Amino acid sequence: SSIFGFFGFYLYLLAAKKHLLTKQDGSMIKALTAIALFMPILQANVNVTAHYAGCAIGFAIAFLYSNSSKNLFHQW
Repeated sequence: SSIFGFFGFYLYLLAAKKHLLTKQDGSMIKALTAIALFMPILQANVNVTAHYAGCAIGFAIAFLYSNSSKNLFHQW
């Protein structure tokens, strides 16, 4: 689910910091995330909750990090 954390992080960038990504990057991230979020449902013996929680936590970490006083988003 750590990979899903990265997906969540990039989803936050798409939602709140669009200027940091190109259109092509955004399209690729949307497609990969959609496939990645759908695939655990089709596979047997996969902890879907852990994968979706990883995505949500990645999104939350990106949100908290971007609102902190020391973040890298201001450098871009």
